[in-house]
Amino acid sequence: SYVSEFGTRHYPQELVEKGLTGSLELDIAIDRKGNIRSAKIHRSSGNSTIDRAAVRVAMAAGPYAPLPEEMAREIDILHIVRTWEFNNNTLISRPGE
Repeated sequence: SYVSEFGTRHYPQELVEKGLTGSLELDIAIDRKGNIRSAKIHRSSGNSTIDRAAVRVAMAAGPYAPLPEEMAREIDILHIVRTWEFNNNTLISRPGE
């Protein structure tokens, strides 16, 4: 996925330096035009450094593609909740658990 590729290319150096790995659920709110309105922790990794890094990566990855016209007529803000796993310089993003 785009997020996994972006997050791996921009893997947080702070996590590498500290040897931190972990997973969390992140809620990203996107408006009709694809702009990120917010990125919030839905379920913490248990480590604030990992959580903050995930929010920074999510915000840096935007903007996303605009919502399809038929969705944009019905939705003001789209919330996407996914599990993010930081491990060995790789970010994996998958559907929330």
